[in-house]
Amino acid sequence: MEYRFSTKKDNGFSKPLFYAGILVFAVLLYSLIRTYGQYLRSKEIVAKSEEKVAKELEKQKELKDELIQTENIYFTEKILRDKLGMAREGEIVFILPSEDELRKIAPKYEKKTQESKISNWERWLNVFL
Repeated sequence: MEYRFSTKKDNGFSKPLFYAGILVFAVLLYSLIRTYGQYLRSKEIVAKSEEKVAKELEKQKELKDELIQTENIYFTEKILRDKLGMAREGEIVFILPSEDELRKIAPKYEKKTQESKISNWERWLNVFL
């Protein structure tokens, strides 16, 4: 019987198999990181969409309230009076100019500069005389 001693240490793994395992691990890790990034982006999109839905639901509620209000006879009468200038029998409608036009024709307020030069006792004298 002959015994052969090997100087090469055999640990059960070959180098090509080890490198292939590292490569597969790296690809899986990359795929996992990329998928997690997509998950986070999707989560942001869902949150933004939920905010939009909440805003639209609030807007829808306001529009429903406005619709209920417009179906009211008093609202219709107000629109007829305000926007169309209509009135009931026997009523008189006054149409005033806009604020800008009123400001143009209103008298200008000017401070009296002469009164500030007059002393207090002279002012009192003017009041009583």
